[in-house]
Amino acid sequence: MWVFLSGRLRQWALFAVVVPAVLGALRVVRRQIERRSGPNGLTRGLARVDDLAGRVPGVRRR
Repeated sequence: MWVFLSGRLRQWALFAVVVPAVLGALRVVRRQIERRSGPNGLTRGLARVDDLAGRVPGVRRR
């Protein structure tokens, strides 16, 4: 199916659907690891990736 879509449409789908889904999954994984073992190097690294995602819907930053 991807063959029939234009390059621009594939790029839009990647950035509009896939990237936010992966970042959301990483956020969930980070929170679960923090609950189990507390903050560590892995969770800090995942937090940096989460910061790259920008604003989290429903969360206000000051």
